[in-house]
Amino acid sequence: MPHNGGNVYLDVCAEDIDLARFLTGAEPVEAIAFAKESNGSPNHLAYTIRMEDGSLLQAHESFGTADIESMVVAAGSDGVLIASGTLSSRGSGVLVRRLAGRNELVPVRERDLHTATLEEFVGAARREASPLATGMDSFAALVATEAVASAARTGRATAIRPVDESA
Repeated sequence: MPHNGGNVYLDVCAEDIDLARFLTGAEPVEAIAFAKESNGSPNHLAYTIRMEDGSLLQAHESFGTADIESMVVAAGSDGVLIASGTLSSRGSGVLVRRLAGRNELVPVRERDLHTATLEEFVGAARREASPLATGMDSFAALVATEAVASAARTGRATAIRPVDESA
């Protein structure tokens, strides 16, 4: 599945981190990552982020392997959420919640993510609903994404600077 243009960090890593912040209600504090480049651009990425509440986000993303779906795991004291292919533009995927040794399949609506995002934005602009994400959510995800990229470059754990929402 060769990917023309784009960047595995900005295209999917930021979405994974935003999802983890939403699911855990916690902020990312540290990242470790490994990436493989092709033609000077990273196209495989595996990383772990420690959240402030102690939960962990693990993700594997690839623009270079045809049959790999986006894989995101959020693990904490309340159980584990495993998302496979849920952040793809195809809108399909599997979400499993593991708790007390049991797997629960969580229904995932088949929707185009970009269309759904625009619909939510329009609804919020019309004040029909609160926005699902704010500019600060996007900024926080980008700050953490920069830390993931730095960790992949250096091979060392990288602290994620806190985002000051009052600024």
